[in-house]
Amino acid sequence: QAPAISKILNLKIVNIEKELIKLVKIDLDELMQENFIPQQNTIISACAFVGGFRQVVLNWIREGVPEDLEEAFETLLNYNLRGLGKYE
Repeated sequence: QAPAISKILNLKIVNIEKELIKLVKIDLDELMQENFIPQQNTIISACAFVGGFRQVVLNWIREGVPEDLEEAFETLLNYNLRGLGKYE
């Protein structure tokens, strides 16, 4: 619930997310052009990608960071790559 604590904090987080989405979209467009991922609407995919990481981080803030960060990173990375169609 951290972003809800303050309107100023929430606005900063929203602005950071917007910039991250733009950067991820650029990367996804390049990956799609190189046929690394299937054709897709990259703005939607970028929003989902950034949103997934946001949710995981907020959960860690509330519940505590997992003991094995390497495993957590690999799980999240593979989850997102499957969502982007990398492992079809």
